[in-house]
Amino acid sequence: MIAILTAGTASRYAEEIVAQAGLAWRRVAAPDLATLTPETQVLLLAGDGRLARDAQDAVARFVETGGALVATGGTWGLERVLGATTRDGDPGGFVIARQPDHPIASAITHPLHVFAGGALHATTGTAMAGLTEPSTYESRGDAVVINRPGKGATVAIGPDIPASVLRIQLGRSIHEDGAPAPDGTAPIDDGILKTDDGVVLAWDHDRFQMPVPVDAPACPGRDDAYPAGDTPWFAHPIADELRDLLLRAIHWAAHAAGQLLASIWAWPRRLPAVGLISHDSDLNIDASAHTTLRLLARAGIHSTWCHMWGPTYPDRYERATFDRIREGGHELALHYNAFDQNGGAWGREHLATQAAFVRAESGADGFVSNKNHYLRWEGEVEFFHWLVDEGIQADQCKGPSKKGNVGYPHGSCLPWFPFDAATGDKIDVIEIPLQFQDLWLTAPPWLASTTIEQARRHHGVAHFLFHQVHLHTKPEVVKAMLATIDLGRERGLEWWTSAEINAWTRHRRDIGCSVVPRAGGPPRLEITTPAAVASVTIALTEPATGTPISAATAGGKGIEIEHATHAGLPAVLLTLDLPFGRTVIDLA
Repeated sequence: MIAILTAGTASRYAEEIVAQAGLAWRRVAAPDLATLTPETQVLLLAGDGRLARDAQDAVARFVETGGALVATGGTWGLERVLGATTRDGDPGGFVIARQPDHPIASAITHPLHVFAGGALHATTGTAMAGLTEPSTYESRGDAVVINRPGKGATVAIGPDIPASVLRIQLGRSIHEDGAPAPDGTAPIDDGILKTDDGVVLAWDHDRFQMPVPVDAPACPGRDDAYPAGDTPWFAHPIADELRDLLLRAIHWAAHAAGQLLASIWAWPRRLPAVGLISHDSDLNIDASAHTTLRLLARAGIHSTWCHMWGPTYPDRYERATFDRIREGGHELALHYNAFDQNGGAWGREHLATQAAFVRAESGADGFVSNKNHYLRWEGEVEFFHWLVDEGIQADQCKGPSKKGNVGYPHGSCLPWFPFDAATGDKIDVIEIPLQFQDLWLTAPPWLASTTIEQARRHHGVAHFLFHQVHLHTKPEVVKAMLATIDLGRERGLEWWTSAEINAWTRHRRDIGCSVVPRAGGPPRLEITTPAAVASVTIALTEPATGTPISAATAGGKGIEIEHATHAGLPAVLLTLDLPFGRTVIDLA
């Protein structure tokens, strides 16, 4: 169980990071700190807070008697326990590894951009990572410091990881065009307000070039200005890598302090990741839809069809086409049009009007998900609230529109819930980020390989958009889509719809899993679920001390265990079908 205490609304995103990772957690207040038990709880402090003296003393006792503590964004007056002090300086910078073989620092494979918190100075602790200046990479001090006071373990992270992740994912509030890439590869200043106008990652530091395969053919998506490599792009999901850094700190602290930590695996059947193929109807041409349906049947997958109300277009899908989409097992979603040149407009009422029109036109009862035409966006989180009002549970707008910002401009491949940074409240919409539009046409097809591997690494979603009109008119786009589907399957992905991703993500969040200590023996797991669910995997990162787990039983029946690595640490994986209600697993 992760006990979370935060200071500041953005830092409350720690709750979402822990929940997304499948860890059990609860919110605590300063008076609760005296009741923490080292055997079953990890304390996570997030933000630039400071505890009163009695609370500091309670945390010190908790750690020194065997508790695990992680602090990110500040030291909270716990400098002695953490073995580190804060250093003055501007917030943000880049985190770089200093001990790359350590389970925590091994997550840092390149400089990680942070936007809140600051540097530390290790005193009695050991620095695992450093913090550098944003432009010069000049050292500003330590970023991650571990310590072993008494029987416990601590990790101090100077940057505020939750606030930085939220900042990258939401981006800045959009009221005007964003600044384009200096090399001309991403001219986002096109007069169309869209999600990539709000990107806060840096053109010069957060994009990467990938080597071009020797036999790679020329394609429109390749930039001749970069003959030695592909166009610089956001090839790493930096927000996810920051999440991973924080989660590894939590797991390591528990491991070092002798605590067993349990989490729910990201997907059923121990899938490493899932893939999503979505389409945007745009011109609403029946022939394009029919071509796309034939291709999907050939590929053997279901996809998400975002359909647009487009008053400037003379074409409309026939009702029979909508029926064929549903009969094929595909999801019919909304493609909200707020692009004035296509007759759309930005506003809550316009969204509701268009959704009602497409429901009536298609015969749909409602929509689970939406993607905006041109990825249009204004403000920060207002649109998420509009979706809640409309009953739409998932969004796909956080993605690229230009060649030079494909990949992860908002830093993530994970399905994530947004927080309203003004209030610190979770908004009940799942964002499923988009990575590419129309491979071959806007980006080289070989980039799909890197993206699928990133999805596997972070157990996220590899999301590719293919417009029906391009599948109908451009054979090379067809080849790119079919090759991407095959590649995903080869690497263990299943291709799901946005509605399926939304349903599993919500169902997984409803599964409770807690570690219950037993006197004189290994702990047991107690799992609760509001509905039966098949093939759920529990990952157990084992303590550094004690006897490794060798067996697991539930209701007298043995559960097959697999020894693996999770969060950089030795772990055991258990996969089982969960009935409704409570399941108890005894470990030995």
